[in-house]
Amino acid sequence: MYSNINSENNVQLRFMNIEKPMTRRLTPLGGYAHLPLVTLEEAVGHLDLVVPKIQHMAYIAKEYAANLNDELSIDQSAAIVLYTLEWLPHETSFFFILNKTLRLENRNALTPWLHYLKLLFTALWHLPTKKGTVYRGTRDLQTIFRKGQRITWWCFTSCTTVADTLQSDQLCGTSGNRTIFNIDCYSAKDIKHHSYFKSENEVLLLPGTEFIVVAVLDLGHGLTNVQMKEIEPKFPNRELIYVSKAKVIAPNPSISMSSRQPTPAPISNRKNSSSSQISNPGEQPKNAWFNDSDKPKHATAVIILVTITSLIALGISLMAIIVGARGQYECNIQSWIPKWLIGLGVSGLVCTIALIIIGLTYVCCRCTGTGFKSCTACLAFLSLLFFLAWMITGSVWVFSKRSMVQYENSLSSDYCQKLVYNMAFGLLLTQYSLLGLILCCGVCGAVVACFF
Repeated sequence: MYSNINSENNVQLRFMNIEKPMTRRLTPLGGYAHLPLVTLEEAVGHLDLVVPKIQHMAYIAKEYAANLNDELSIDQSAAIVLYTLEWLPHETSFFFILNKTLRLENRNALTPWLHYLKLLFTALWHLPTKKGTVYRGTRDLQTIFRKGQRITWWCFTSCTTVADTLQSDQLCGTSGNRTIFNIDCYSAKDIKHHSYFKSENEVLLLPGTEFIVVAVLDLGHGLTNVQMKEIEPKFPNRELIYVSKAKVIAPNPSISMSSRQPTPAPISNRKNSSSSQISNPGEQPKNAWFNDSDKPKHATAVIILVTITSLIALGISLMAIIVGARGQYECNIQSWIPKWLIGLGVSGLVCTIALIIIGLTYVCCRCTGTGFKSCTACLAFLSLLFFLAWMITGSVWVFSKRSMVQYENSLSSDYCQKLVYNMAFGLLLTQYSLLGLILCCGVCGAVVACFF
């Protein structure tokens, strides 16, 4: 073990440094989302001149991560372990230099860190999200916090879920001037199982997290309590991470940072893969769309489904219109039966055209906005209401004449052309069967959701 690594009995600076509020807002973090996942060695390969002893510490982190057993790859686990490592002097520690760089107005300074940020954010996405109160403290607080003040912390911020942890002499202690932060959060990431010091119960607040100061309390004996609540930023403060089905590729020193491209690959085991999702670490995607690597599969499925459904609906609609029009005056027992077929066919054609337009828009334009979804839902609801009403109306006209209809004497008042009546009767039975199937699927889905 490297002799300069901070022991668990020494002060963990990650829990003590409090970021001073910026005089002006920084630009969002970005530049890493499009990068592929790489090994930890490659991710820190451009930091030799920035972080002392980085290769040695990355080796220690990866050896430590190899003994962890979870859904992360070894490189993803090691990226978190490396962040929690502290060595002396503190100012040369990995986390200290990274956070100092994240607070710089010059975002170009983050260029050598981008592959590591992609690896770290990807790993954090898979970890449990902590919702509730977390704690952080400091003994040297020069910044004055005010109630109602909005604050953005641009660095990774280590907190603990156990307030008593801060009372140790290595942290805030129980005497002297000290400040404890109670932070009500909803997006912190629980990294205690990946921390190099597991007893810290560490959770991590991500860069760009915003807060509002709820209260500042003087508890006496030099103790100040600052109560903060996480809030949703008006605009994202960090770039969304696209976690593709990509392996952590093997080290290749000849590949430069600017020349790497994402390499889609099937999901494998913990040692070399990550799940396919779209996410901003710390929050679940609200309107997630499939990523580029999944687009061909989804697009093909949608095209096939729309094509088959459209052809079936188109054929039935045209047949209903033709049969209804040809037998319009050949159903004495109920003259509305042919008209019912024509109405069903015309409405089916309209819905088929609408389905084709929606499907093409879905596949080609990748529309997922609220307006598109609302319009689609509204059209579907109106179509359902119309077909339900038309089905009930047709049932009255068709089923009530079932026992009286005859197909031989065209001059009789109970005559109806056989094709006209039987087609109307068959379409009604089909509609009722589909309705029953939909209801059964809905009930089964509700039962599964409630009890399983």
